[in-house]
Amino acid sequence: EDHFLKVSQFCSTIAEKFWDPEGKILPAEESFESMDNKTRNEILSLLWAVLTHKDALTLKTYMNIERFTFAEIGRPQDEVAETMREKFLAQCKDVLGKRSEELVDEAHALHMCQLTKSVLEGYDRTDMETYAQGSGGFAEMLYEELVAYLKRRSKTSTAPPLRKPSTMSVTPEFNHTKALTERLQILRLVYGIQINTQLRSDQLDLLWSMCVLPADKELFMTFLANSSAEDPGPQLRPENAMYNVDRLNPAFESNTRNDVFQKIFCSEYVGWEKLGEAAYQSFRKFEDHGMRQSDAALDALWRICLTSGNNKVASQAMSDLLSVYSSSTPTSQESVSINGKDHRFSNRIFKCLVEVKEGLQRGDNSSERSAERCISILNAAIEKCNSLGGRAGAVAERLASLQEGSSLDSYLTQVPHGMRGVSSCKRINVLAKVISRNSPTQANPNESTSQNAVVPNTSQRFTLEIHPLQTVGAIKAQIGVRCNHNGNLIRITTGLGGRSRGMNNPNTNSMPDSTLAADLGLMDGSEIVAILSDKPTQQQPVDNLGADIIQDDGRWQEKPSKSSHLDLSDLFSGDGSNGSSEFFSTLMVVLESLPVSDANVKDGPLQGKKAADTHSLVWDLLLAMPTNAGIIEKVHRAASGTDPTGDAMLVESPDWSSLIDFGHFERSVYVMQILDSLLRPATAMFSGLNPDTATFLSKAMEEHAASFRINFTKSGGFAAVMRLFVESGNSDKVTRRRNRMGNACALRILKECFFNKDELSVEGQDLIETFADTSGFLKSLVCTVIDDDGITFNALFRVLSLVRMMLESGPIFIRSFASLPGNLAETFLTSLLLWERVGSIGATGIQLTVKVRKTTEEMILAIPLLSSFALPWLVKALKTIDANTDGSDEFFSVLLKLVSSVDPVGNETQLKDLGTSVCFKLASYPGRIGDAACPFNSTGVLCGCLKLLISLIEAGGNIFLVEGSPHILNIIKVSPWSDEEEQLAEDKPLIDLMGAIFDGFISSSKSSGASPVCCDVDSRRLAFKAVASAAKACGGGRGYTILAKKINVIISNVAPSLRHKWGQKPMVDGGNNSRNTANYSGLKNQGCTCYMNSFLQQLFMMPDLRENLCSAEIPSSLRSTGGALAKGGALLGKKISLHWDCGQNFEAIVEGYNPDTDMHTISYLPIVPSQQVGQHTQLQLPDFNSLPRELPEEFILSEGRPGKETGAYEVCPSSNMARTSVAGESSQEGPDFEPAEELKESEDEASSRKLLEEVQRTFVNLDEARGRCYDPRALVEASHCLKLEFDVWQQNDAAEFATKLLDRLEISLKKWSPSHFKYLTHKFGLKTTKQKICKECGLKSNREGDLISIDCQVRNKSNIHEGISAMCEEELMDGENKVGCDRCNKKTNTVLRTAVSKLSDVLVLSLKRFDLDYNTFETVKINSRYEFEETLNMKQYTLEAKELLEAAEPHERKSETGSMMDLGESDAGNEEDLDPLAALPDEDYEYRLAGVLVHAGVAQGGHYYSFVKDRTSGKWYRFDDEDVTPFDSNLIEQECFGGKMKKETKYPNGHVHTVESEQFANALLVFYEKVKPSKFDDSDSDVKESTSETAMEEEPENTAPMPKASNGYEVFLPEVKKSNSTHSWQSFLLTDEFQSFVQDLLEVCTNTTQPSEDSMDITPNSSPSPAIPITEIESWRLNIINTSFSFVFDVLFHLALDSNVRRIWTEKM
Repeated sequence: EDHFLKVSQFCSTIAEKFWDPEGKILPAEESFESMDNKTRNEILSLLWAVLTHKDALTLKTYMNIERFTFAEIGRPQDEVAETMREKFLAQCKDVLGKRSEELVDEAHALHMCQLTKSVLEGYDRTDMETYAQGSGGFAEMLYEELVAYLKRRSKTSTAPPLRKPSTMSVTPEFNHTKALTERLQILRLVYGIQINTQLRSDQLDLLWSMCVLPADKELFMTFLANSSAEDPGPQLRPENAMYNVDRLNPAFESNTRNDVFQKIFCSEYVGWEKLGEAAYQSFRKFEDHGMRQSDAALDALWRICLTSGNNKVASQAMSDLLSVYSSSTPTSQESVSINGKDHRFSNRIFKCLVEVKEGLQRGDNSSERSAERCISILNAAIEKCNSLGGRAGAVAERLASLQEGSSLDSYLTQVPHGMRGVSSCKRINVLAKVISRNSPTQANPNESTSQNAVVPNTSQRFTLEIHPLQTVGAIKAQIGVRCNHNGNLIRITTGLGGRSRGMNNPNTNSMPDSTLAADLGLMDGSEIVAILSDKPTQQQPVDNLGADIIQDDGRWQEKPSKSSHLDLSDLFSGDGSNGSSEFFSTLMVVLESLPVSDANVKDGPLQGKKAADTHSLVWDLLLAMPTNAGIIEKVHRAASGTDPTGDAMLVESPDWSSLIDFGHFERSVYVMQILDSLLRPATAMFSGLNPDTATFLSKAMEEHAASFRINFTKSGGFAAVMRLFVESGNSDKVTRRRNRMGNACALRILKECFFNKDELSVEGQDLIETFADTSGFLKSLVCTVIDDDGITFNALFRVLSLVRMMLESGPIFIRSFASLPGNLAETFLTSLLLWERVGSIGATGIQLTVKVRKTTEEMILAIPLLSSFALPWLVKALKTIDANTDGSDEFFSVLLKLVSSVDPVGNETQLKDLGTSVCFKLASYPGRIGDAACPFNSTGVLCGCLKLLISLIEAGGNIFLVEGSPHILNIIKVSPWSDEEEQLAEDKPLIDLMGAIFDGFISSSKSSGASPVCCDVDSRRLAFKAVASAAKACGGGRGYTILAKKINVIISNVAPSLRHKWGQKPMVDGGNNSRNTANYSGLKNQGCTCYMNSFLQQLFMMPDLRENLCSAEIPSSLRSTGGALAKGGALLGKKISLHWDCGQNFEAIVEGYNPDTDMHTISYLPIVPSQQVGQHTQLQLPDFNSLPRELPEEFILSEGRPGKETGAYEVCPSSNMARTSVAGESSQEGPDFEPAEELKESEDEASSRKLLEEVQRTFVNLDEARGRCYDPRALVEASHCLKLEFDVWQQNDAAEFATKLLDRLEISLKKWSPSHFKYLTHKFGLKTTKQKICKECGLKSNREGDLISIDCQVRNKSNIHEGISAMCEEELMDGENKVGCDRCNKKTNTVLRTAVSKLSDVLVLSLKRFDLDYNTFETVKINSRYEFEETLNMKQYTLEAKELLEAAEPHERKSETGSMMDLGESDAGNEEDLDPLAALPDEDYEYRLAGVLVHAGVAQGGHYYSFVKDRTSGKWYRFDDEDVTPFDSNLIEQECFGGKMKKETKYPNGHVHTVESEQFANALLVFYEKVKPSKFDDSDSDVKESTSETAMEEEPENTAPMPKASNGYEVFLPEVKKSNSTHSWQSFLLTDEFQSFVQDLLEVCTNTTQPSEDSMDITPNSSPSPAIPITEIESWRLNIINTSFSFVFDVLFHLALDSNVRRIWTEKM
């Protein structure tokens, strides 16, 4: 027990040495057989001891040991192998004989069974039979062991716990299913290899009774099926067995097999409800053994079909059941009777249906499933029955088989119920294209005129209704009539709509004209393309009409139909007598007994959907059956009885009450389907017959339909349908959804009675005049739409037609409609104007959706009285309309036309309500955020509201906006424009509205990276138009004046930054042209500074660190920019040093400052050349002071000028100070002021402080300027102080930069901001302790050191654990390497080790991929695979963990090297040992991956980029210099681990070429963050001590007051915000819409036709305006002109513009 792991390692080594898994033969002298027998016996005994050990399965090397052992004992004619087999088999027999019914180690018990099987497999077949058979044989022993196991299993629901696994191995979880499967397989083997001992019925019954769980039953049923006959047998492992078993005998006799099948598989109590596919496949195997036709098997098959809880099992059982009946001859079906039972299919299914009916009536829930299965069987059966089947091909065959001259009823009897009316037609889209291959002059003169078709010149689009029985030739003829083209010259191809909906034969170019439409797979909305040619297409002849068509070698031919012997005539015959009538009645009762469930509301799991599906199945069956002749007869009898007075609405025949009754709604729907087929017969169904016959039948059907329509209305049928429809409308919502089919059918009948070819007929007008329940009918129509989400487009258009017909019939109908309860009329109109059907995808769905809205719009506008009611409804609906809806155009179109048509005076209240609603809607409109990855919101509602706003302003100025304007101003939080001048009070609502739209909707200056609310061209154009309309409506040009003033402010904000720039590329918002698809800013690469950018972006994405660094304070007087001397007017008179693009600095004097533009005026000082001393005579230098001074320069210091200043500058120190010190606060008094105290800093401290400033500047810019790219040139320049290996402008090691940057930041933070310095050390401060442990006296010497990152070796390592372990590895110093001990006073054997003594919140792992190649002595990059996990636990590498492990282990158990880490692993498998590290909570040492810095390339060059996790959202992003894009964290392994990757290239010929390439992009720095960060305490003694010491060193005797300090946010945030504002305003000014807006304003100013200042027309004047003296120009005109010219010259012409834009503006000016 104590040496199990070591012994197992020894055994594994032997197995690896002497056994090759690939079958390679070792040399004889090196093989295992070369050893003597005694040694081999000992080794095999040792191997067997390891294999039978209770912890054997925990070994990683178990499979190697097992394979080698059984390969050796399986050697034929080998003395040692035979001896060992006997020995091992005896031990197995002893273990099996000790079977226990008490709880045992189940994993080990199963393992011993598996070993027994493996040992038996080492014998040949004869010996295996000998050991297996007999009363004491292994077959009986294994059976008893299985019984014992099942008894143990019954005592506990879960397996007993396994022993604790070793940390060096993995123990599989115990699986009961696997345990039972393995035992049954072993049992099958031992009973199948011999015939003397077989399983008895009582034994199998016992095992079956012990299998309680469904999974156990399935396994046992599989075992029974496999054991019932000869089996090919398992393929034994070649290395294990001498002879593979080629077959297995049956495990029991045939009598036992029959008994098992009857008692188990065919039992009524087997429980198929919970059994799955494996059980049914076992049942099928027994059937295949000759028991398929037995009485019990057939009963069981029916039971499985109806009760199985597995849909796949039920479907397969149905198929098998129908195969049984289909394979029987008709005679055998009629006469088969087993044990007195009639097994004819029709009788059996009818009996099942009756049982289902009775169960549903009792409320039995299981009957719902039985009903679904029973109907499914019937549907499948009628599909197979060619004589009565509903397939289009079978129907066409039956129609064609009738004799010439047969009656119409004879033909209709052959057509299924669902194909008799026009409702079975599919509405498809047709695109008719013209292809002319010959000109008209080249036509054959011998052909008749009819053959020379006149090909149309244009393509056409239209819709057709296609019947399933209609032939392709008939479709061509129908298209020909529509296009005025010869049908024989038309070729049909399927379009995209058909293919997307599963068309069976996409290639229809060579299809014969006799092909049925049903074979094309056309559905509603499918599209076909009709090629209109001038030559006939070639056809392949087909003899049989309606036959299924298949393609063979490019030719269409008939598919041979499968014969079926299913006889369903007594169920589905059309005479309506005896069986069929009873069957139909039963089916109707089942349909009406199904529970009424809402398919859209699920009370239980799929409860509503299941009931809805069962309803659909029943209706599918009814539609596939022939129409019930008895119902047809009743319908005709009811229609023949007419009222003598002819009043169709007052009297109805008694027969109609019984046929159409809401109490039997489903039966009534069936009757209405018959009515629909009689009123609208599908004459196209006969197109496949002889043309004369088809013409005769079509004419007969049309005549019959005309006469029936008259009798139907007069006899009261119309009133009955109307009554049913009204009663359905009065029911609850769930019932109305259930009645969807009936309502659609009723709508078809009602419209057919009212209309004649979409026009109201005379009979329809008469019916309207006799209406008795107008409100009820209108309510039903309305509820059909608003309460049924699944209403079809056809039904919807019928509702619209009927509603419009009613409303156009008179004011009384309109008032009745408007007074419907529950605001039904309002909901109806608004929902249709905003109709957006969920799932209406594709061109057809979109077209129909738009058509619904357009039709509703036309209806409202066509009826004036309805319009008056609709206006307040639409105003109310405007408040609740979804702002992101795409279907609002018609809604706003109606509102706009109503506003323009009403009298503003008489409807002032309504228009005020509308104005308030519009403003409220605009105020609530969601603005787009700056994340460009978010999809664009629809602006349809926004545009509609702006159009309404413009219309209201033009109609009444500010009258209708008094309430709405203050609200929108208050919600969007913008400053009111009217507060700036008192004289604007009169037009306050309009002025404030202008400001709200201008600042809140068009502008995006509030936040950088955010797009404005008006984010597209249409919305911006309308917003500018609304501003212009409001400005025009203000009196005295006041609106134009304030508008010009606001635009001037914007121009003055942008113009200074463009003053010295020409031909610049326009800046745009980040959401438009930015390469970023995330709401983060990138960093510009200066050429080779990606190493810097990648690490800075990692730091930036740490929110707390970013905030802490930016809030660190530095004395204002020391700051290079943003301090007391570097702002605005404080720089006047100062000498500054400006950095130029050439890399040099030049000094200048600040002479002026303009606070409005933030521009300084400077004069550069002369550059005095240095005097050279040499042997030549010195030249006399001129007097520079006498030279004329250079002209002053005016620009923004922080931005510089192109090609000159970079924007970086410093204030030069006073003459009395050293270059490294800067004057304090008091220096603001003037350049010559002598400060009382000086803040001095060394050159090293100054460079560190400058670096900290630039880091703050960079982070503030990245944080505030989201979505834009920042140029960190100043930071790169400041990084010279880091003294990297190469120049900062060249490629450097990112790990080196990271370490030196953090070290440098600590210098300034420690001096000026100690608390922030302490936070930085807390964040990254990692401490390691190096220990020396004397082996003689045990003295420990500790030396602690600080680290920022942990170096992880990559060479010869595979993951970070191995890398960290290498750092913490213990080393024994002995021999010549002994180390001196202070206590022993001599050199002793000493253990050196390193451990982590303090963990940081951010753990940085530096992967040492750059290493020295000792062959070439060059630096190379190691690209091998190096793994790291999402989580990392650092407990085992800490000093606490090592000391706990050391204390827990006795001294003599230590490893030879003295390693303490390995001690915890050696005996971890012992249950009695407690984990000594359990006292350390895992959460204190747990880290989670937060970022990866990647290097792509080689050691001599490459590219750096980062993958970073957003700490707020948890999303990952890729930061690659300027580009910031979302990243899938699942790809980290592929992108960061390195190693080799296989790439497959697939060629068109099917060949796949695989290339394995090395990954040059892999992780260099890995960032982890603590799951439970340690608490940050400012009172850290270490930091206090260090800072106090520094203070004591530098503090003078008299303590001076602390200088004024400022943090990064205070210094740089105003600058960044100003830059953001400039960027946003420039983007705003350069939009095409703004330019058009300014051009329109300019046109207004030059228009002199305005009679007065209060009635200005902004319509542009086409004729040139005469010159006007400037003294006569009104002030507002002059303001607009000045603003326009300022925009053009100060902004527009500074940028690189298109020549057309320049030309347009030149002409305008």
